[in-house]
Amino acid sequence: MPNRHPDAVPLSPRHDHATAFTAAEHEIRAQWEQLVDARLIGTTAPLSDETRAAIAAAERTLGLRR
Repeated sequence: MPNRHPDAVPLSPRHDHATAFTAAEHEIRAQWEQLVDARLIGTTAPLSDETRAAIAAAERTLGLRR
């Protein structure tokens, strides 16, 4: 449990558990969101194989894909 002031607003429900996001996971999630936005925009322009692979790797890291 983080050492925070007792009156502090909770950061998120995940911070109450051992499964709290790490800084690396936040960075991966931010990159993934940008790639997903590109994928949605990609309905008019196909994405490269490298971009699709990066999206899949980020989703596996975040537990969104097996």
